[in-house]
Amino acid sequence: MSTITDVTEATGAEKHRARILQQITAVRALCDLAERHVDVFPDYVLARDFAITVDSAAEMTRLATALGGRWEKRTYGDWFSLERDFGGSDEWSRVKLSINTNRMNVCERVQTGTETRRVPDPQLVAEIPLVTIEEPVYERRCPDSLLDIRDEDFTGPATAERDEAIPW
Repeated sequence: MSTITDVTEATGAEKHRARILQQITAVRALCDLAERHVDVFPDYVLARDFAITVDSAAEMTRLATALGGRWEKRTYGDWFSLERDFGGSDEWSRVKLSINTNRMNVCERVQTGTETRRVPDPQLVAEIPLVTIEEPVYERRCPDSLLDIRDEDFTGPATAERDEAIPW
């Protein structure tokens, strides 16, 4: 195993390598902890998705090629991803690595047609006067430490019914 350089004393490529090695050590420590306490951890507790974000298609290609293996293409909203599956028998045990970039770095935007829809007349909307109203303001207040809360004091998160009008 490589020696981990103190990130604060490293520079350039050495600093980058030191950070990566520290992350690897941290993930190993988390896996060791989970293995020692496997019956305590809920099914979904461990990170199943490890992500790398890059700035270009060329960088994405270089990285995927350097890492090797089979990569699947995925799109999520504005994101384009290459994903590599590292195994697991179902979605809760599967672990994957994603290389992500903004879709505009990879995909070409092409007009494929037009659609007709009804919208308010902008001239009439501009003529509608604005009024001032007062609306309630909400915030979430969380305890300083969940570990200080006794079971009988914990009411749990607000229900959807109680929070219906509260925007997240």
